[in-house]
Amino acid sequence: MPQPIPRPAFDNARVPCNDFAGTGVPNQTGTPKVSGSGNVSYCTATGRLAETPDFSLTANTEVRVPMGTVTSFVRALFTYRPGFASERAQYTYQSRALLNMFVGLRSNDGKWEFDVFARNLLDQRRNTAIGLGNGTVNSLIAGTFNSGYRQVNLTNPCEFGATLKFNW
Repeated sequence: MPQPIPRPAFDNARVPCNDFAGTGVPNQTGTPKVSGSGNVSYCTATGRLAETPDFSLTANTEVRVPMGTVTSFVRALFTYRPGFASERAQYTYQSRALLNMFVGLRSNDGKWEFDVFARNLLDQRRNTAIGLGNGTVNSLIAGTFNSGYRQVNLTNPCEFGATLKFNW
């Protein structure tokens, strides 16, 4: 029977966190404040220290075809990030495969380049980061307003375009 691959374990590591209640555990209960000494709250963690998966993959390629005074090309950039569970954010990120494609022409002397592109060609919509607590706004009149919503970063939808570069 194959043995599982051991993951690096961080036992009782002290990491910066939101610890509004002063319990040493990440939470957003109560008014935002720094617990403990110094300017940053610290919590004890036994798992993932960063909001990243155990591995990721990035690959790029370009195929060039010289044609007299110009060179045509096809370029691709592929990035893969597997899904993972975040203890700190209490959220499970989905896997993400991002493919960007470029097709174009460039002069052999390097004076100009023209390409058309498709970014996020697979049109995957994913959360790339999620806040640890609800978004808040401070005001002089009402104090701190809690939105009730967590802040998130999302992938951009599929986009198409063209670029022209000219070197003087």
